[in-house]
Amino acid sequence: MLAEFADNTDAVEDLVTAAKAGGFAQVTQRLRDDRDEAAAFEAVAAELVAAGTTVIERQAFSYPGARLDNVGIDPADHTGCPGHAAFLISRWARPDATE
Repeated sequence: MLAEFADNTDAVEDLVTAAKAGGFAQVTQRLRDDRDEAAAFEAVAAELVAAGTTVIERQAFSYPGARLDNVGIDPADHTGCPGHAAFLISRWARPDATE
């Protein structure tokens, strides 16, 4: 496992600590999940940038931005508006959950 995360010194430290204290399998899975999520974020961000959307870091909860579709506006009608941007978040859902 250490070789799998050799390029991430924080991950290696977490694995060594877990090997000594317990929870090695859980830490390994969390690190893999985090890596997969980061790769997914990068892929979606690249798609958004390729489509001409500015990708920003998510601000604090007081951020004045809003999802256009949450206020009755079709986002497709406003892709060229000043300030049009996106930020990415993750949300946990059960694999069998439907929206």
